[in-house]
Amino acid sequence: MADTTIFVNGRIYTSTADQHAQVPVFAECMVVADGLIRHVGASTDEPVQAARAAGAPTQDLAGRYLLPGFIDGHLHLLMVGQALQKISLDHCRTLADVRAAIAAGAAAHPAATRLFARGWTHSMTPDGVHCGDLDDIDPRPIFVDTKDLHSTWCNSAALAEVCERMGLPHDAPDLPGGTLQRGPDGRLNGVFNEGAVFQLIWPFVATVASMDEKMAAIKAAIAHFSSAGYTGIVDMAMDDNIWEPLMALRAHEGLGPMRIAAYWLLKPHDSLDAVLAQIDRAADMATGARGPGDSAGVAAAARRGALRARVRLPRVRRRRRHAGAGVRRAHRAAPAAAESAVAGATHGSAYSCFADKETGSLEVGKKADFVVVEGELLPEKLMEAVSGLGAGSEFQFL
Repeated sequence: MADTTIFVNGRIYTSTADQHAQVPVFAECMVVADGLIRHVGASTDEPVQAARAAGAPTQDLAGRYLLPGFIDGHLHLLMVGQALQKISLDHCRTLADVRAAIAAGAAAHPAATRLFARGWTHSMTPDGVHCGDLDDIDPRPIFVDTKDLHSTWCNSAALAEVCERMGLPHDAPDLPGGTLQRGPDGRLNGVFNEGAVFQLIWPFVATVASMDEKMAAIKAAIAHFSSAGYTGIVDMAMDDNIWEPLMALRAHEGLGPMRIAAYWLLKPHDSLDAVLAQIDRAADMATGARGPGDSAGVAAAARRGALRARVRLPRVRRRRRHAGAGVRRAHRAAPAAAESAVAGATHGSAYSCFADKETGSLEVGKKADFVVVEGELLPEKLMEAVSGLGAGSEFQFL
């Protein structure tokens, strides 16, 4: 039987959304055909016997868990890939630690045009920062991101480069939804916050990187998440700087075993017409991603009108329940049962991007997105689990 596999002798997680808070339910066998789950149950069930009779190969799980593939419900794909190459500040506790880490990274990369660091938190620098705190470390432009990516701290060389390329004068007003930090003299001091990061730093970093570099970063991010058992990711701030290399990578070599959903970034603007134009752009991208004959693309075009209407509302409710970014994060966020961690990392994230009818749980008719885990589903053992993969690839624009 072509494109059919029988998975046996496993602990196949079959708890549904309504059962996640209870004791987990497992089956011993699953049949997958043409990328879809065709049966979940006992190895003696008739569909399993029929698949065997038709010559379907059998995969012995050797008692391991087979879970729904993990889905990261909130990330920034290009920046994740770029961050894998950045100087890590995760171990730092003080400004001195940060400076030492950047200095070591600079020495290790003498040929780099710019230096990028990640993992800064304001608790490391409680007295605040400015470009002068970095200027004597290295003459090259230095960019330091906070752990949440909502602030960037630059040295004077980096600040000058951003101002020149982005047309930013020192007397520029704060951007909508963001702030440009200033020194006592009123001039920019190298710290960008919130909307200023999204509208200045992110586009700057994306434009100074070549198309090949951006494609390589996206590919590295996908590989990184795949190695940890993820079969889906949700980019929460898609724009043209990410879209173009993503589509180029997809056309050139595909996206591997990863489903990607994306929310188009609507940049703050004082003009409602300017915001609506961004929504129109997002709908056009959605239609183009699926193709003119695809029902999802047609639905995206129709959704444009709904989005344009909703943007006028004073408040917009988002559909979000059990949204999680992975077993690791879910377990750290709340010491709940392992079943809750699995729910947040799978069904919850699928639900958050309206994909729960297709993926997020191991049910007949859904995509065969799963991960094989060797370990125990116990809170104290969850972090020790080792995963392997098993899904196909699809791009889903939301």
